Amino acid sequence: MKLWGNSRKGKGSRDGAPRHAADQRSAPKHAAPEEKKAPQVQKILENNTSRKEKGEERARKPKLREVRGNRNSKKLFHPVLVFFLCLLVVLVALGAFCKVSRFTVEGNSLYSDEEIVAATKIQIGDSLFFIDKSQTAANLMTQLPYIQSVAISKKIPDQVIITVEESQRLAYLQSGEDFWILDSSGRVIDKLTEADLNGQIKVNGLTFEAPTIGTDLTVSGDQQGKLDYLCEILKEIQDRNLQQSVTYIDVSDPANPTFDFNRQFVVRMGPKSNTANKFSLLQSVVERIGERQYGVIDLSTDGEAHYTPN
Repeated sequence: MKLWGNSRKGKGSRDGAPRHAADQRSAPKHAAPEEKKAPQVQKILENNTSRKEKGEERARKPKLREVRGNRNSKKLFHPVLVFFLCLLVVLVALGAFCKVSRFTVEGNSLYSDEEIVAATKIQIGDSLFFIDKSQTAANLMTQLPYIQSVAISKKIPDQVIITVEESQRLAYLQSGEDFWILDSSGRVIDKLTEADLNGQIKVNGLTFEAPTIGTDLTVSGDQQGKLDYLCEILKEIQDRNLQQSVTYIDVSDPANPTFDFNRQFVVRMGPKSNTANKFSLLQSVVERIGERQYGVIDLSTDGEAHYTPN
């Protein structure tokens, strides 16, 4: 009977609660924790999948690189821009309100104030700040050939000051019956007849092309050295006020031009160098020799003067 009873209990334990309790007691202790960790593993897998997808998406998108400007350049840009804008406004304002209404002419004797102002081509009402001084000077010297140099200045709010230096009729070149007048810089300033000549220095030994009044004398290349030396000599004669002491200059030999002095001496200049010093030496020698002496003064050697009496 007991064997049969044990058999029913065993059968009952397969179908009923008692066996379930036994199963729970016999189950390994780590079974329950595995069931609790399952959702976390799933979540980790999902996160890894999401990160992988996002990484692939970023790889597919083009990378945009942000270019950051220099902070210092940004700081400087705005003040500089503001400065130039302000300057532009000031220039426009000055151009609008500073209009020419007065002229002052200085240094003129051969030309009247009205002739000089007209030759500048500046009009009353022109903007004072937009006058081209270089072009104005060129206009003057072309229209008025006896103007050797010009200085243009402006005085706010409405005045133009014109300071001129007039040329002197210093030397002349003869071509047929025409006598072309030169100033000390070699500019052709006039054309005269022989009867109109008055104390100008005759130039010999220089071949030149057809002159144009108001422009520099034009010569060929092999004559340029002669012209350059001639201009240095003429400048010294003018600066030292010796026009009345010289009647001719001969530049046939560009390495040794000659001229007469006080109708007493023939001066030999030698090569082109230290022209101003040679003239100083010449005046010193003439002063020591005195009047009623005639001969040759040779200045060919720098710093030396050799006098040979006739």
